[in-house]
Amino acid sequence: MKIMAGARKNVPARISPELPADMAARNARVLKILLGMLALLVAVTALSVLLLN
Repeated sequence: MKIMAGARKNVPARISPELPADMAARNARVLKILLGMLALLVAVTALSVLLLN
């Protein structure tokens, strides 16, 4: 973490605005994956409930 903080300080000002955007893109990708897993879980649960009943 300390190395990353140091690297961030040494990055020129013109590159700095791209870091939050990259972080947002990464978060969006992770969120999409989690939502996909949740949807899959719900679908499997619904299917198993229908089959068992």
